[in-house]
Amino acid sequence: MKEDIAGRPHNTVAAAEPQRKQPGDDDDDGGGDGGNNNKIHGERTEAPEKTEAPETIEIVKGSGVFCKRDAWKASIHTTSGTAMVRTLLLGTFPLETLLQSNLNGGKPKRGDGEQLEALDPGKKAALIEATMKKWPHNEGPAGWAMYKP
Repeated sequence: MKEDIAGRPHNTVAAAEPQRKQPGDDDDDGGGDGGNNNKIHGERTEAPEKTEAPETIEIVKGSGVFCKRDAWKASIHTTSGTAMVRTLLLGTFPLETLLQSNLNGGKPKRGDGEQLEALDPGKKAALIEATMKKWPHNEGPAGWAMYKP
């Protein structure tokens, strides 16, 4: 062993290498739970439970119309009203419903297609309201197509 400046014994090996914890060596009060103890009172403290975000979000407060959280987040970052509506449609309606429906019902305007059902009017109104809040001057297809009777 060497001595330090003050003349105290100094172990150069221990100073150069960090000390490793050995099994059974605990910093806590002996609970062995990895330090999840409250040393002051000698009681265990539990980690707070993680609260998960809900899977759906109400599109417009009070509307009762819900959208998948991921679709809502994506719709907020869209660059147009049309993109927002499309994203919200996919998050609000099941894919099967969208494949068998169009906005107002009736036959498709293009091609020879079968009669389609209209989308739910309450959900449609909530989609319009949410989109128009973000895009009040929307002049694209989503803006005028959604208001056709």
